[in-house]
Formats: sequence, structure tokens, C-alpha cells
Amino acid sequence: MLASNMFTGLLNLRCLLSTARMRINVRQWLLKPILLSVATVGAVWLLFIRSSYAATSLLVRTCTAGVAFVCIYLLLMLVFSPTMTYNKRKK
Repeated sequence: MLASNMFTGLLNLRCLLSTARMRINVRQWLLKPILLSVATVGAVWLLFIRSSYAATSLLVRTCTAGVAFVCIYLLLMLVFSPTMTYNKRKK
């Protein structure tokens, strides 16, 4: 089931890219989000896991760490991608 869904997603992406005449930008689409996710996980780990925060319940820790992850990730995305540029097609 997982392989089928991944294959279907890849075929849909291929169709979308060929219809829109776009090319895959590996740096913007894959490398940057992966690196920022790793940096965010490290920041959340340092802030919450390594602190005295461990005395609270698992639910509170999970929710707080999840919210912190989203906030830090969005902040890093704004810092490293302040503007989005679009290529206009020439007619």
C-alpha cells in the first residue's frame, strides 16, 4: 500500500511538472527543508529534552515540543527564504 501510494504520488508529480513545464529544484524542494528540519529537531531537543522540562507529563511535553518545532521551522524558513521568486513565461 505504501509503495503504491508513493508510486502514484511520483506519477502525479511528474504529470504536474510536465504540464506546468517546471523543473525540479532539488536545493529548494529537498535539501533546504531536510536541513532545516534537522536543525529544528536539534533546537527542540536542546530546548525541551535536555532541560528540566522532563518533570511534566508526556502529553504536555509532546504538544509543547510540536508547537515549538513548527514555530522554529517556520522562523528558519523565513530567514533562509525571505522572498519567493516566480519565473514568468515569455509570450
